[in-house]
Amino acid sequence: RKPPVKVTSRWTFRCPGCPTTLSSNSSHFEERHQCINFFSQVYGYTPLLYTQYRVDSVLFKTRIAHDKTKCFKYI
Repeated sequence: RKPPVKVTSRWTFRCPGCPTTLSSNSSHFEERHQCINFFSQVYGYTPLLYTQYRVDSVLFKTRIAHDKTKCFKYI
């Protein structure tokens, strides 16, 4: 089995300025159900599992001066 699929960060779900929520839409649950079933068919199991495991690169949020050489070309 592969690790869970990361959908997005937790803090990006909040929308205090939104006039309505997805759950208030009557068709949202059915569309969500169809989407989860599609993922299950593609993967052969439900890849959207809850996990608290997180791995960041060593240079995550590390500011490196422009005149310094980076360890990796595309970071």
